[in-house]
Formats: sequence, C-alpha cells, structure tokens
Amino acid sequence: MDLLGALRGDLLEWRIRCGNPEAGLIFPTPSRSAWREHDWLNWNRRVWTPVARVLCIDEPPYTLRHSFASLRIREGASIPELAEELGHSPHMTLNTYSHVIRELRGTPTASAENEVLTARTTARGALNLEARGPSVDHQTPR
Repeated sequence: MDLLGALRGDLLEWRIRCGNPEAGLIFPTPSRSAWREHDWLNWNRRVWTPVARVLCIDEPPYTLRHSFASLRIREGASIPELAEELGHSPHMTLNTYSHVIRELRGTPTASAENEVLTARTTARGALNLEARGPSVDHQTPR
C-alpha cells in the first residue's frame, strides 16, 4: 500500500523543515526483527524520540503501527492484504487484530485518509480551545 496522502504530505513538510527533503523513511524497515537490539535502541534515540517530541506524541512507534492497522481494517482491507502490509502472516494478523474486527462489525467502512484528516481537524480544534483558555459565561447569575 502507498503511504496515505495526508501522512506523505506531513513527512515531506517535516523533511523540508529539517532541510533535507530527500531524506529516507523515518521508520527503518518493515521488519524490526532484522535489526539487532542495539540498532533499534540507537534508531529510537536518534530518530524516533526527536520526531515524537516535535509532534507531541507520547506513544512508541509500535502503537502507531496498531493504529494504522485499525484504520485499514475500518477501511475494509482484506486480512491477506493487511498481513502483507504489516509483514505478518494472515494467521498472526487475525490473532492480533481480531478484537478490532469484532468491534467494527456492522459499522460502515471509512476511508483511512478521511479518518486521519478528521482526527487532525479535531485535534487542532481542541488545541485552539486550550490556547484560548476556559470559556467564561458572562451572564448574571439568577
């Protein structure tokens, strides 16, 4: 699967701000298991931690992977397709995400792209409300 357009744009914008629009992926490989533990810790310290700090993300990369998978399930991706994207077997994908499939049973499908954009708009609105401070009711009490 191609990277979602909204995320592709975010990554390009981040790379431009860092002065390197041709930079490689933020995430190293589809399979972390190919890395030695030292490589993973080094990548986490050098790459992920600074990016997460700038983006105000408190979650580890693995949580974002689960979010992506959940969005793809909501979108209607087939288990074999999702398994290939995640680098899992279909059996492992079903074992890992069966609770998401159950939770979404009977709900309409939704575009992952639109879900990301909606979440972003909601988050920006919440940040704007927080920046303005608590609302004050100027009515006189009765």
